[in-house]
Amino acid sequence: MSTESTKQRKRIVPGIWLVLAALLVVGAASAQERLEREGYFEVRSASTTIVDGVHTLDARLQLVLSSEALEALSSGVPLTIELQMQLIRVRRFVWDDDAAQLAVRFELEYRPLSQRYIVRNLNSGDQDSFATLYSALNNL
Repeated sequence: MSTESTKQRKRIVPGIWLVLAALLVVGAASAQERLEREGYFEVRSASTTIVDGVHTLDARLQLVLSSEALEALSSGVPLTIELQMQLIRVRRFVWDDDAAQLAVRFELEYRPLSQRYIVRNLNSGDQDSFATLYSALNNL
């Protein structure tokens, strides 16, 4: 019996090492993914209302900058972010109507001396200053 259990252990041990090696590779790959994150913009929710004949948009966005964009921003390179909006009137019996389109451009800049993030609306010229990148992106 002892020789059979020894043979079983010899078969199991290489299998365990194989599993541990696979876990190590997966762990290293996920750590690399965290270091080099992909940026993305996502619309979480959006709704429009008409106020005094003007359509207003209320939207919740999630803006995540990529590693390259974060590095460029911290190096003093301003980023231009363009939000494109389109109002489509859905009709029942005919084609949908493209009622309105608007592109709003923002410039995001980091100033290392003051350690502030500047968000400038390139359409209107308005600008605001923020202490954190999170609050600057939430202002868009």
